Amino acid sequence: MPNAKNATTTAPAVTKGVANLNKGATYTLPTNGQATGASIAAFIANNAAGSLANVTVQLTPFGRSLQLTPANFATNPSGMFSSKTNTRRHQLMCYLFGVQPATIVANKRKAFKAMQLCTVGGKGASNNLGHIVAAVKASGGKAVTGTIANGNTLAMLLTGTNSLANKHAFYGKPLVQLTVTPAVTTK
Repeated sequence: MPNAKNATTTAPAVTKGVANLNKGATYTLPTNGQATGASIAAFIANNAAGSLANVTVQLTPFGRSLQLTPANFATNPSGMFSSKTNTRRHQLMCYLFGVQPATIVANKRKAFKAMQLCTVGGKGASNNLGHIVAAVKASGGKAVTGTIANGNTLAMLLTGTNSLANKHAFYGKPLVQLTVTPAVTTK
């Protein structure tokens, strides 16, 4: 009981009256072990006050153990990161390494015409889901809809495969996790 009381008294100080803002909540896979856009959207609605800006994308311990970098991730022996298109490669990298918010081109048509799909990783890269989704959206991707089978890159990384028909050795081992990190905190 003491823990329950502490949870109730600390929540209002952090949320300041915002419903469904559970600082530190982490996305867990659905019972079938496969992330979907709908399950990601439900997590955000139920834990992050419906705001992508209140969620951070972080490498899991398993993801860190792979020692991925923007230079080597496509050559990982699992085949998980093999991609026939620069667009998919770019989306994977956005989630894994963060994005430089100032380089995100909001106009999808312009982004593709010049292939200016934002700068990934590096000093000052943001792992805020709102920033990453803006970058992925500019390249035609969506985080809170779809499934692995129809190209939801975030669902792939959360599930550990980019093919349900040919599951990778990573299957069921999330490479990234979503954690509620309120964009604005109060004292």
